[in-house]
This record gives sequence, structure tokens and C-alpha cells, in this order.
Amino acid sequence: MNLPLNNLLRIKILDLARGTDQLKVYQQYLKNQYQYSTEEIIRYQQSHFERIFRHHFNNNESYRNFLIANGYKATASVRVSEVPLITKDFFRSPSHTPIVKEEVHLTKYSGGTTGVPLPVHLSKGAVDSFWPSIWRAFDVYKVAPCDKVMMMAGPSLFNNRSLKRKVYDFVNRFTVVSAFDLSTDKLQEACDLIERHNIRVIYGYTSAILIFLQYLEKNDITIALKCIFTTSETFIPSVRPLAEKYCGCDVVDTYGANDGGIFGFECEHHTGYHLSFERCLVEIIDHEIICTDFLNTAAPFIRYKVGDCTGDNTLTTAPCSCGRTLFRINDISGKVNEFIEDVDQVKIHCGFFTQLFKTDHAIRQYQVHQKGDRLTINIVHDHRENEHQFKEKYEASISRRFKIPFELVFNQPIETLPNMKTAILIKHT
Repeated sequence: MNLPLNNLLRIKILDLARGTDQLKVYQQYLKNQYQYSTEEIIRYQQSHFERIFRHHFNNNESYRNFLIANGYKATASVRVSEVPLITKDFFRSPSHTPIVKEEVHLTKYSGGTTGVPLPVHLSKGAVDSFWPSIWRAFDVYKVAPCDKVMMMAGPSLFNNRSLKRKVYDFVNRFTVVSAFDLSTDKLQEACDLIERHNIRVIYGYTSAILIFLQYLEKNDITIALKCIFTTSETFIPSVRPLAEKYCGCDVVDTYGANDGGIFGFECEHHTGYHLSFERCLVEIIDHEIICTDFLNTAAPFIRYKVGDCTGDNTLTTAPCSCGRTLFRINDISGKVNEFIEDVDQVKIHCGFFTQLFKTDHAIRQYQVHQKGDRLTINIVHDHRENEHQFKEKYEASISRRFKIPFELVFNQPIETLPNMKTAILIKHT
């Protein structure tokens, strides 16, 4: 992509201020997505896995001690499958320093749903790749870096609204709408800002964007957008037809985590999430997503259990019909801890409901509540089907899967977490 001079200058200002090389990385990433074969990606990832592993084994005493304590024996060659898996607990432990201090370029905090933010120490290489990965997703609909974007986000995307943060947004040409306040007045203000500033892209939490689109629908407002990009939550299928009708655009879902270095994005064909192989090796073990960050020389996110899962147990390595040769994850089912424990102690992932409801465009959103030995499934719908029809359609399928008593309820308020994300499963004590 030939970037406008204004955009180029803004990226260079960002690179100068943050000590990064984002422009160079972005230009390379655009080429990489079409020119690497499956075999070349595999070789690339094997060599980079060995490189980052040896770096931390040799320079990170805490990680080396962890490996030894978990039975790892160093050999001349490094086999991925023999390296112990690592969890967030390693990075939270107060008994050791899990980083290579001199490699830390920036520290961020994960916006996860567990309640305790995880400090994520990033090296320069990891920081260099963060926005270029997102910009490559934007390129699906020819949105350039530093084009005007409205952000509908919370603390995982924007940790504070400091002066430094505001200057950063100004250079990036971000207009920020907080997910903490989506009142009628704020939603109308967002519409006005889009028109006044000729903003043609929205990027933000899936649930926040759904609320915005429902506001457009309720008030019969149409706006012209190039694309909407969703992130940070399990995708809500009903956003796509609403975006097509009221914004004349597609919705591209993205998936990423700085802890682990993973980033994936849909293309216009919606055949899974194209993965940024340059930064991260992705494995799937028993439906759990395992990440190795090749570029983070500060912290050993190596065979790291990022906390998310997928319905499949293998990656798709065949080229996509869009022409990209990047490997794909077919779906993101949610957090690994979003399990419902049935009355016979069998654990069933709430991704069951994602699969059950995903093709029903009458369902705008849903949320499952578990309190003791009872489930309540809240279905938010648009009245194209009456509630009796929903019960006829889904109660039999749910009862075949669960022994626990359950009830379908309709159009109840959706609960949000303290970080303003929306979880599929809420457990009540």
C-alpha cells in the first residue's frame, strides 16, 4: 500500500517517540501474508522458536530454573513438544524475577477477565510488531495506518486518559468513545463525531459496537463506513447484518493478546483468523491455544497458555481463497475457564452455546448464568420469533447436552465485567 504523506509522517512521529520501527515492520508484513508457503512458514517458526528459547534459557535464570524444576533436560536440538508449558502463575509469582530486565522496552497490563491484571513486559521487537499486526488486519478493507478511526474501548485498549495518551491518540487520529459510558447522549455524540470528522472506521469491543449498532437501528440512522473491526470479546454474529444494513460495511473480527504475542484477523471471506506467524507460534492442545512469542526477549512467553480456546484441534494451513497463506484458527470459543460444571461433575464449555446460536440472526446476544445447580440462559432477540418458538427450537438440544436444570429467559440486561467486557458465562456464588 502506498501511504499518503500525512500518514507516513504520523507513523514516523510515533516511531521516533516510542523508539520503534513500526513502518518497516508493517511494510514487510503486507508482503509476507501472500509470499510465504506453508513449508516456509513452518521452517521460519521452527528456527525462531529455537532462537527465542535459547535466548531465555541462557539469559533468564528464573525461566531456566522453571524448566529444570519441570524435568526439562537441555539437548543439542530443541524440540517444541518437549518444552514445558507455562501459565500466568509463573509471571505472577513473587518468588522470582521472570524477565530479562535489560530487554524491557515497555510494560503493559493485560485486560483479561480474571480480575487481576497481568503485567506484560515487552521487548522492542514485540512492541515493533503490535500495531503493524493490527494494521495488516485493517488492510483487508484498505484502511491505512493513521487513517481516522473511532475507538469504542475500555481499559484493555486504553489504560488511562493521561495527556500523553491523548497526544498519542491525536497523532494516530483516534477518536475515543469509552465503553464505560454508552448512554443515549454518548451514542448520538459518536454519530455526530463520525459525520463531522469524516470517520469511516470503527474499532472496539464487540459488545460496545453492538450497542452502537442497535442505537442506529432503533433511531433508523445510517452512516457510511469502510469497515468495523471488533476485538477483545467472543464475536457476536448479530453485529454483521446490522453493520451491513446501517453502515453499508462488513465487520472484521480480530483476536490478539500481548501476553503470548498472538494476533489473528478475519479477511473478507470470514473463513477463520489469519495468524501473524512472524511473531507467534500457535499450537492447539485439547482445544486450548498455546502461544510462543518469538520477538519478546524480555519475558519468556514460550508455550504459554494464554487462556483462550477454540472449537478445533488443529490449525488450518491451506491458503485462503483471499490469497493469504497465513495459517488460520477457525474460531475463538472463549476463555478456557468458561466451563459449566454439570450435576454429574462433567465440565462442558460454554462455547456449546456459541455454536448452537451462531447462525440464528434473530438472536442479538446471549449470556449464560450459573447459580448453584441451575442455569439461566438469557437470549436477547429482536422479536422476529416469539419466545415460544425459541424454546421449541433450542430446549431439546440443551437438554440433550446438560443434566443440570435450566431456564430460557429473554431480553434481560446483559451483565458486564468491571473492565466493561462481556463474558459469555457469569457464575454467581
